[in-house]
Order: sequence, then structure tokens, then C-alpha cells
Amino acid sequence: MSWDNVSSIKNIKIWTDYSDSTQGHLFINNNHQLLLNVGISFNLKSGTTAGPTQQEVSNALSLINDQDSGPLKYLKITTAGRYTAIYDPSLALSAADSDAASAESGTYDYQLTYYVYSPTSMNAEAHAEGVALKLDYTDTSGNRVVQETSATGNYYTKTCVYVTCYPAKLYGMKGENRTNITYSSKAVAEADCWDYSGHFNHSGDSFTVIWFYIDDPYFKLFYFDGCSDPDENDAHNPYYIYKEHSKTKWDIVYNAFFPNVKCGAFDYGVQIVLRSDMDDSHTTLLTEHIEVHQQQNQITFLGAHTSVESLNHATDMSNRVRIQAYDQFGNSTYIVAFSNGADAMPLSIS
Repeated sequence: MSWDNVSSIKNIKIWTDYSDSTQGHLFINNNHQLLLNVGISFNLKSGTTAGPTQQEVSNALSLINDQDSGPLKYLKITTAGRYTAIYDPSLALSAADSDAASAESGTYDYQLTYYVYSPTSMNAEAHAEGVALKLDYTDTSGNRVVQETSATGNYYTKTCVYVTCYPAKLYGMKGENRTNITYSSKAVAEADCWDYSGHFNHSGDSFTVIWFYIDDPYFKLFYFDGCSDPDENDAHNPYYIYKEHSKTKWDIVYNAFFPNVKCGAFDYGVQIVLRSDMDDSHTTLLTEHIEVHQQQNQITFLGAHTSVESLNHATDMSNRVRIQAYDQFGNSTYIVAFSNGADAMPLSIS
């Protein structure tokens, strides 16, 4: 067994990828994860060259509470997930971009990584915990070796990281004492229009891209449940239909659409089908191809107006879109969206 060749620890350290590598920050939301790096090297007995395997070292190492050398109290180890963004509260307050990077430049024979999170079931209030290391192995002679780098541990070199945890961030509507989620819109040029009936006055057509976003330069809408990649061949039906009698001959029809495209900065095309009713195919008015230039921190909706010769059959439809969304740190918010005949907009945020 390769542990038989180890005489002592040569060096050992735990660190984060923050500029101050002894610090880390987490939101208490069951999603946000912090990456912890661990490096360790051994002195080998004279005349030997083989140390323990990577797996043996991984099995022998564990994370412990720095204060009492016991199990972690507020943190749990997990596998890497979606929400591993580095949160720096000082940058959040200054609205600067994070330049966090590991300050650790040492070389270790073995390097391991751990992801930890702070479960809401263990604590929902702000707290901090120091995370130290424990090495525990037994050689083939039955000799057990235990070395702890905690404040009360038996190893002479102390190394730990201090993880500060914060209550989950809350989002809300304008006027609420929370970070707001709001919206903006932009008119887009008409492109690739297919007129199904021929009874149109296209002079008043308009097409709009509407974006929901977090009104804060540091936090970003990052993901929402059920989102998908864009598909230009997928023709989207409206969730909202409104008809307004405008002139003796012409009726204005407004549709709102939710293409359900994932968050992120990229360009894509969307095909929308304007309808006066959702009952059958005969209520299809026209199909339009819209180019969307989406940025980070955006969830996209679309709106369309067209004028049609007097519609004898048209049924208004006012459905709502419900979105469980998350920022880059896994803080969740539930958005209910509706339309008013001009834009899509949040109805409630919780």
C-alpha cells in the first residue's frame, strides 16, 4: 500500500478562486455553489518513489469545521451544478465586474476540488463557517494517521477558508423594496412576411421585441425552467390575442408571443404566427420571421400588430406566461407575465 511510503505531509492548503483566496461567499438558496481547491504533497521515506494514488488521497481527505474540527455545520458537499458563479458583495455594491482569480500559485502533487452549498434546511439566516482539512489514513501495519489543519487541529500548519453565507436575494416589481425585474421593448423591421388571406393593410404593421431583465448591473437573469434552444422552424402561436375596431374597413389585431428561448447573449430567428383566433387554421392571418439580438440578463417576448379587413370571427385571448427564473447565483423568482395590447410586462414577481 502506497501510504506505507509516506513519512509526513510536505505541504497542504485549501483555497478559493477569489482574489483573497481565504474567503468565499454563498447565497443560502440550495442552488449556489462555491468551488474549494485543495492541494497536498507528501514527503516519502528514503528509497521509495511511489506515494498514494489520487483516489487514495481523495478518500483520506475531508472538509471539517475550522473551529472545533468536527463536521461542517452549515455547508454540504455536492457535485458541480449550474450556479457556480463567484459572488463578491463588494463588487455587487459597486456594480463592477468581477476580476476574482485564484491567488494560489503553489505546486502540489495532488490537487482536488470540492463544491459546497448552504442548504436552507440547515440555516436561512446570514452566517459564516471556516472550512479546514482533515487527512485520515491507515497504513498496512494498522497505524492510523490523522492530521487536521483546523484551529484546534494537531497539524502545525493551519489552513482554512472562511465562507460567508447570505439569505437568498429577493426580486420584485417596481415600488417594492426588492431588486426590480422590469422590461423594455424595441421595434424591429418587418422581414419574410407570408400573408395568408390577402386582405391586409400592411402600412401599419409593427413588430416588437420585449425583454424582461433584472434592473441591476451586477445580477443577471441566467436560466428559467423549461427553456429551450431557438428553433427557426418552430412556428410560435400567441398567448395573447386582441382585436380593436379601428376604421370602417380595417381591424387592428395584436398578438403577443413567448418563444421560450434560453437566457444568454446570442442572435437567433423566431417564426411567429399572427392569428385572430385559436379555434382553427382559418384564423391564421400571416407568418412573420423576427430576428432577435438577445443580450445577457434578458428573457425575450415578442409583440405584433397588423391591420385586417373587417373580421367577422375573432376571439380575444388573454393567457398569462408563468416563469420560474434564476439569477447567476441560483436565487429564484416566479414571474407572471401578461400583455396589455401594446407590450408584454410583468404582472407579479415573487
